[in-house]
Amino acid sequence: MIKEAFSYKGSIGRKEYIMSLVIYFVLLVLIFNVFARLSGTFFGIVFLLVFGVLLAYVFGKGTRRCHDLGKKGGGTV
Repeated sequence: MIKEAFSYKGSIGRKEYIMSLVIYFVLLVLIFNVFARLSGTFFGIVFLLVFGVLLAYVFGKGTRRCHDLGKKGGGTV
């Protein structure tokens, strides 16, 4: 299941795409609030790594949605 979440192949429906965006924004807000209360270089680096993983997740879903619409996956960028 986790491997499929970050996959750039295949297609997804509208409902799954919208749910993945909701999950992305909820996680982003939660993570931002947690790391906003922490200070230091280490926590900044960890935040960037976590943010990068979330971006890979949302770009993967966006690419798959483009495939569902018959377009190339580069449209998410």
